[in-house]
Amino acid sequence: MRKIIFVIFMFLSACSQNETTTLKTGTYKLTDSMHNALTTISFSDDGKVTAKVVNIIMGQYETNGDNITINPTGTTMMIGPEKDMDAEQNFIQALVLIKKYKTQGNNLVLILENGGELIFEPYIEPKE
Repeated sequence: MRKIIFVIFMFLSACSQNETTTLKTGTYKLTDSMHNALTTISFSDDGKVTAKVVNIIMGQYETNGDNITINPTGTTMMIGPEKDMDAEQNFIQALVLIKKYKTQGNNLVLILENGGELIFEPYIEPKE
């Protein structure tokens, strides 16, 4: 019996190392973006979120356990290549559909209400 409990404990420990529900603040890049448009999202400690494809999208976020609510509140109004503008519109529409999150290693996974996943990796913006 002790052996079974130990095996279960080790299995659960291994699983918990791969996925966590603590949102790490910072900037992330979408790994599979529409038209390969560079798509980033940044979370700050004070509940602010910014995202960028062509324009900068600003807003607020709240977490509760693995639940997350993102409320876009504004955007800049620049024009870019049509394919990037399409990617941006799709991303903005997806932001309000995000309901949960998890981390897998260093990656952030935002989960849509239909179960779809947006996978982001840590991103450091290049210096100009």
